[in-house]
Amino acid sequence: MKMFLMGAFGIVALASLGALGTWQIVGPPDRSITCSEDLLEDGQICLSEVQGWDNQSYLWVDARPRNIWENNGIEGSILLTDDDAEDFLALEEAFMQAVYREGDPFLRVLIYCNEEGCGSSKAIAALLKEKFAEMMGFDVYVLYGGWKALADAGLVN
Repeated sequence: MKMFLMGAFGIVALASLGALGTWQIVGPPDRSITCSEDLLEDGQICLSEVQGWDNQSYLWVDARPRNIWENNGIEGSILLTDDDAEDFLALEEAFMQAVYREGDPFLRVLIYCNEEGCGSSKAIAALLKEKFAEMMGFDVYVLYGGWKALADAGLVN
C-alpha cells in the first residue's frame, strides 16, 4: 500500500509539473468568446458584426438584474429585465422613450445578459419583437456570448 501511495504521489507530482510548465510556456487557457455564423441561433449576433455598425444606430438593452447592470452595464445601455423585483411596465416605458430618441428611433436593439445561453435575453427579445419592433421599425438581436463577450472586448469593467 505504501508503494502504491508513493507511486500515485509521484504521478500526481509529475503531472502537476507538466501542467505548470505548459502554463508557463503557452499561458492560461483561452476562455474568450469565439463567435461564428454557424454557432448563432435565430436572432443572435456576433459582437464583431456590431462593432462595424455606426454607434448611433443601435441601443444596448441589459436583461440582467438592476444591481448587476448598475455595477457593470455597458455605458448608455438601458435596463429591461424580467426580474420579479422590478416594475416591468415602468422599465418598458423607459425603453420606449430611449428607443424612440426624440423622433429619431434606433434602427437596432441589442440585448445582452450574463452569458451566451441566458434565457432572459431571449425572452426580452421575443417580447420586443412581438410588441414593438415592427411598429417602431427596429430590429432586435441577442448578443452571442452576452456580457462576457463585451468584457472580453474591453467594453465593460
